[in-house]
Amino acid sequence: MPSSFWVENLRAIRTCDPIEIKPITLFVGKNSCGKSSLLRVLPLIRQSVETPTTGPVLWWGDLVDFGDFSDVVNKNSLVRELTIGFRLRVAPEQFFSMTPFWGRRASSGYRIYDTSTDKKVFDVEVGLVESSKKFTVASKISVACEDYTFEVQFSPAQEPQQLEVSDILINGDRVIGMEGKPLLESVRFSSFAGSIFPIVYSRPKAQTVRRQKGSNSREQVHSLPELIFFNELDLMLHGRGDTSFVLETAARVLASRPGELRHAFELCNSATIFQRSLQERLEDPNWLSRMHTLHVLHWVGPILQTLDNQLSLEARNITYTGPFRALPQRFYRAQDLRVDVVAPNGSNLAMFLWSLSAADRRDFSNLMQQTFGFEIDVQKNDGLVRIRVGNGDNHDNLIDVGFGISQLLPVLAQAWNAGRVRRRSRFDQRRDDISRIVALEQPELHLHPAHQAALGDALITLALGDHLSQKAKKERNEINFVVETHSPHLINTIGHAVRNGRIKNSDVRVYRFQSAQAEEGTEIFSSEFDDNGVLQNWPYGFFSA
Repeated sequence: MPSSFWVENLRAIRTCDPIEIKPITLFVGKNSCGKSSLLRVLPLIRQSVETPTTGPVLWWGDLVDFGDFSDVVNKNSLVRELTIGFRLRVAPEQFFSMTPFWGRRASSGYRIYDTSTDKKVFDVEVGLVESSKKFTVASKISVACEDYTFEVQFSPAQEPQQLEVSDILINGDRVIGMEGKPLLESVRFSSFAGSIFPIVYSRPKAQTVRRQKGSNSREQVHSLPELIFFNELDLMLHGRGDTSFVLETAARVLASRPGELRHAFELCNSATIFQRSLQERLEDPNWLSRMHTLHVLHWVGPILQTLDNQLSLEARNITYTGPFRALPQRFYRAQDLRVDVVAPNGSNLAMFLWSLSAADRRDFSNLMQQTFGFEIDVQKNDGLVRIRVGNGDNHDNLIDVGFGISQLLPVLAQAWNAGRVRRRSRFDQRRDDISRIVALEQPELHLHPAHQAALGDALITLALGDHLSQKAKKERNEINFVVETHSPHLINTIGHAVRNGRIKNSDVRVYRFQSAQAEEGTEIFSSEFDDNGVLQNWPYGFFSA
């Protein structure tokens, strides 16, 4: 899952620091200060990657409705550009499942030098603008990690499919191509739409290189970095190396992970004359910096493709429940459908519960009994499904037990469902271990304060897996809740749990939204509970009238 996300110029929010996603993340503040807009960025990304779109985001879809770009961008900003950013963690095997589009040699089984087995952290953000034809198009995409940064800038486009690269900055500097010319005069870049991030690639015309002094050895290079690396290595060998050997050495170095360039050079097993020349160049920071820049350029396309794939995978594990949920019915017409997720308004709750196995329905009912003191029973007769609530032999139809319970059930069903153990397929029983994000808007609506407190307890139970056996707890999917709330009772319950040691204070984060002058936008302050369950950086009387 994204470990954090951030926005710029999103409605009331001009800018914000990264929002860290914890097992329990709470958004609080007065009305119309941007809480819901920020939370809905999460389901916005899901609906954008699940639905074929012409642009990078789908503002209006099955999960949320933002209107269009003009409804979303901050109206007081002089810059009509909106930015959405994510922090993603990518395992090395995912990163190198992609090779450069032009990496003919890099994909030929060469060793990829990588001294790290830890997941790589990337901060990636995409800038969005509106074209004159009212399409949302990307204006730039930037990526930062511990070893390098790069930014791809796009020319103003009329339609999303017409993106053209206008410049590429690596570590803050423009990339210089052959003979000191700007990069785009040396090689042409193209792009195509990914799920969220534009994908950049280069398919330059192949160039033939031949050893001088009458040699008939000919080879072709397919990218600017490969050509420059070839020339540099050829220079180190004073033109005495075989063409194929020099190209293969260049390809091996280019196949290394960005940030491991020096290590890859040092592992080259070549002639003594090469090693002496290489050592001299490795001591030249300007040469090494130039090679590093070209090395990163070689990987720009695969990096963007990998990050786009990663975000798409993680976005599909975001679920969302809105503040307005469907009215209860006495009966629901049965459909022979497999329902894997509860709709944002809970309208398919009956079909979701009915499609569960008997064991799963019993597990969900036990959770409701543990946290709220009543069981759930689902029955089907004559093609009609009804939901009954109660204890023992005394159950009543959902429509007869009070409106608040009917509004609570979709919230808890969505949250419980997110933590169920998922298998990759019927024939592949390995566990799907991707974390889930459950975004909830005002889940406490229509609940008595006591039940609001119980809801806070239920979120802790689900986040920690306390309702599961030890075996199931080890296999469950990690759940992270992002909750917009106006309930001090829910917040206080979580504070009590921190004080009692039930949940770590590092697993909870509270973001307080405070309206400022229209030109400045909403300010967002981060607060944490101390070991005594007391919120720090918290204004006195925040919930007072």
